[in-house]
Amino acid sequence: MLNNKVKAPLNDIIVKNNEMFGFNYYQQNPYEEKILLESRKGYCGECCDEVLKHINNYYYEKVNPTKEHFFVLSKDQAEIIELSYKQMFFNANALEMEFDKINDILKIFPDVFVGNKNDFNNMIMLICDILNISKPQTLQYWNISDTTRQSDDKYMFRRESISKPESIIYQTHFV
Repeated sequence: MLNNKVKAPLNDIIVKNNEMFGFNYYQQNPYEEKILLESRKGYCGECCDEVLKHINNYYYEKVNPTKEHFFVLSKDQAEIIELSYKQMFFNANALEMEFDKINDILKIFPDVFVGNKNDFNNMIMLICDILNISKPQTLQYWNISDTTRQSDDKYMFRRESISKPESIIYQTHFV
């Protein structure tokens, strides 16, 4: 449901951009449309605003710890609604082939993560491991410490499953 709530405003953005450019911008640049719709790149704040219209915003709030990325977090910081985390794994200058490769890997994971913050943290660390990317730079977007996961049995089990990523199952609620 949350995924659909977010997709409608993104489609509106596509229409507005086409009007602004005076032609079908995304028809001439299908890669740009793919990036927008698949990873919501650049629209994390708008996505959060849309979700907060439909949930208890006395318990949840839009946060931006690094001034670069927005997500929704419960006020006790135990639960997270992350609508556009996948965008953080794409290089801005990536070629379409590189985007497709990363996107295929990320499709294993939920488009929208709703659940326990610790499970989310472990999922992000696992994605960093699978993609073999710098953890400290990526983890900063969510204030995740790389040292917390070493004692987490769930993480270690998931880490062992990297050779078979299709077998990764998250015990959390996601949409």
